[in-house]
Formats: sequence, structure tokens, C-alpha cells
Amino acid sequence: MLGYKLADAKKRINFTIWHDVRLHEGFGYFYASARGRLTGDMDGFVKVLAYNNPYTGEHPIIGVEIFGDGANELIQLASILLQTGATLEQVAATPFAAVTLSGLFQTASDDCLDKFADSAKFADATCPASAPSSAQ
Repeated sequence: MLGYKLADAKKRINFTIWHDVRLHEGFGYFYASARGRLTGDMDGFVKVLAYNNPYTGEHPIIGVEIFGDGANELIQLASILLQTGATLEQVAATPFAAVTLSGLFQTASDDCLDKFADSAKFADATCPASAPSSAQ
């Protein structure tokens, strides 16, 4: 585990100032990659935690958790992502070598971006402030 866990991040964000901030976790499971299936580790995963920056529209990664065979090799990439302030968008757009576990960072980033998109649709549908006004 590097960076924040979800519970810790929720405690540290000042929601009175950043009321539009959402946190989500995305997963890349070993069983979903060819390399993971080759290793036989069906329980392993890469998890990324990110928030939406309401000013830039980007989603900085603030936490990574890795579990399973090969975690000792993947942790270095996680450290680099956190130290450089990488965003989900940057990782999702990065080409990764085929048949490697490092590609799970891209899978986890894509999953997390999907969750942000889904939560934004839900917020737009339920938040009265975001609904168009009929008053003229």
C-alpha cells in the first residue's frame, strides 16, 4: 500500500471547501490479464485511488494497493506514479507491454475513470442544483 487508503483520504479532504470532490477506487484483477493467468494467481489485484480535481477536471492518483504474486515488482511503478502526481488520464493513455502485470495499472485506471463517469451521471440526475431552471 502506497499513499492513501479510501478511509484516510475521506478524513483528510476538506469537503467544506472542495464540496465537488469525489473519491473512487479502480481495480485491475490478475485473473483478467494473460500474465496473471499464467502465474496462476487468481486473487491478486492492483487498486488505484483517485479524486476528481474540480478545477482541472483531472483525476490525480493518491493511493495504490497491490496484492498478489509480483507485487514486489509492481510497487516501484506505483511509487513513481504517486511521486510524479500522475493522473488516471495519463496512465490510461500510456501503452503498456503485452503479457505483463504492469498493464493492470491501466486497467485499474480505466475502471476508476468509468466509476467517476457513472457517479457524475448520477449526480447530474439527482442534484437539484445541476438541473436546468425553468424560471425565466
